[in-house]
Amino acid sequence: MLNILQISDLHLLPDPEGTLMGVNTENNFKRVLEHAFTQHDCIDLILLTGDLAQDPTETTYQRIHTILSDYATPALCLPGNHDDALLLRHILNQTPVSSEKIWSTDHWQLICLDSQIPGSQAGRLAPNELDFLQQQLNVAPQRPTLIAIHHHCLPTECAWMDTMIIENNDTFLALLAQYPQVKLVLCGHIHQIMDKRHRDIAILGTPASCFQFKAHSPQFALDALPPGYRLLNLHPDGHFETQVYWLDQQDPGLDFSLAGY
Repeated sequence: MLNILQISDLHLLPDPEGTLMGVNTENNFKRVLEHAFTQHDCIDLILLTGDLAQDPTETTYQRIHTILSDYATPALCLPGNHDDALLLRHILNQTPVSSEKIWSTDHWQLICLDSQIPGSQAGRLAPNELDFLQQQLNVAPQRPTLIAIHHHCLPTECAWMDTMIIENNDTFLALLAQYPQVKLVLCGHIHQIMDKRHRDIAILGTPASCFQFKAHSPQFALDALPPGYRLLNLHPDGHFETQVYWLDQQDPGLDFSLAGY
C-alpha cells in the first residue's frame, strides 16, 4: 500500500516571520507536517499541490526544501498560480524533494500537471500539458493512476472561486474518461474540501495548510477552520481510502478584517 500525505497552499512568504491574513503561514506548514507525522505511522510520499510560495523567491523555496528534508521522506512538488514554476523546479529538485512530473511504483502511477497561466490566478492546461498527460496514460494502461493538479476541474459552488476553475476542464475530463485506469484527481487552490465524482473518477480538493476559504460563499470570505491536510492510502488493486485531518486550532492571528469584513 502507498500512503500519501497531501499538503496544499502553503503560501510561504520571503520573511519566515511574515504573515498573510494575519497568519504565520510558515509556522502553520510546520505544524501540519508535525501533526501528520505524529498521528500517522507510515507516510511514503509528501505531495505538495501548489501555491507553495505567496511571493516566490529563491530563499522561500530553499526554506521549504530545508523543512521537508528534515523528514527524510520523498516529497513531490507542483506549481500553483502564485508560484514561480521555473524557480520552484530549479530549487525543489534535490533529494529528498522532487518536482518531477511522474512518480511511479510497482502498482501506481502519479502524474503531476501544471495548470498555471502566467500572470493569472485562473487555471488552464496548455496543449503540450494535455499531450504529455495522454502520452503517460498510454504508457501504462493497466496501472492505477492518480493525477495531481493545482486548480480545480469541477465547480466548488463558490462563485468567486469558480472564476478560476480550469478553463478547458471539459477537454481535460473528456480525455480522462478515455482511460479507466485513472482513479482520482487531487487539487489544491480552493482552500476547502471537495469530494465529488466525475463518472468513475474521484475529484478531491484539500484544505490549505495556511487558512481556509468559506464554503458556498458568493464572494471571497475566510473561514475560521484550522489548517488541514489529506491522507490517502492507495492499494495495489487500484482502490483507495482517504481522509482529511484538521489541526486543533487556527493561528490566533487570523484577521477577518483583511478579507474585507
